[in-house]
Amino acid sequence: MLGPFFNAPHARDHFQAVVIGNKLYAAGGRRSSQNTGQTFMLTVPEVDIYDFATGQWSTSTNPIPTQRAGTTTVALDGNVVVIGGESSQATAHNETEAFSPMTKSWLRLANLQQGRHGTQAILNNQAIYIVVGSGSQGGNYELSSQEVYYKSAPTTPTGTQLAQSQLVSPTSGAFGQVAVSSTQSSLIKLTNSGGNQAILVTGISLSGSTNFTFQSPITLPFILPVGQSVDVKVDFKPSSTGSKNGSLVIAHSGAVGTLSVPLSGSGVSGSQQAVTSFSLINADNDQVIRVLANNDVINLPSFQH
Repeated sequence: MLGPFFNAPHARDHFQAVVIGNKLYAAGGRRSSQNTGQTFMLTVPEVDIYDFATGQWSTSTNPIPTQRAGTTTVALDGNVVVIGGESSQATAHNETEAFSPMTKSWLRLANLQQGRHGTQAILNNQAIYIVVGSGSQGGNYELSSQEVYYKSAPTTPTGTQLAQSQLVSPTSGAFGQVAVSSTQSSLIKLTNSGGNQAILVTGISLSGSTNFTFQSPITLPFILPVGQSVDVKVDFKPSSTGSKNGSLVIAHSGAVGTLSVPLSGSGVSGSQQAVTSFSLINADNDQVIRVLANNDVINLPSFQH
């Protein structure tokens, strides 16, 4: 059981801590003060260390060489590696600096190719991977690039590779013949299939005939986990006779990015509505004797059951 914990020697925010052995290391960060116009200025140089064995904090005598906040931090070979960040300068920091708990000293590593802050680095098979973030002070200039740092020779990352999922549905929604001003409903099933990533559904809309309407199953936007499905209720209410066509359009983050489901139906007058099939029922036990489709013919006088 952990605790109780005591306050750290130095207040800070916008930083990441790492645990090496039985000690926690807090490096980088700032004391944000927007009210005084010093949001990015009050960076914290000290490295604070918490010892889980003794329950005590201490502060290294060797502060971080490049003061900055918004950093990302990983533990590599027993060293605290502080990457990127932001400060009072306009552009994000590209510095990468490593603190050795053994020697209590800092080592300068290779700079990032692109300065960035507000992101998260990970360690995988002795390599550091960092992706996205912001390239300038504050939240503007969002990045989409990825970088990797190898201690020596390149290594192959371990784990399961991400595979973009696909949003699938029936090939079409066919309503057939519906009497004018009557409503027929159908459920269009959307399924996250063929990958290992969740899908973000950002929009559902209709194109074509206004005789089709829909109801979203969940408030947009919503996330559809791998292997899960949701039903979108589509109504067809023809306002006049004749064929009607439209499309249910789903915008999403999966493969392709947009799914379009064709919709079709035909409005008929009440006297024109066709019977596509009917069943003969045994009145004694309510069992179906025979189902007759269009153009089927039976001789009722000779029909026996």
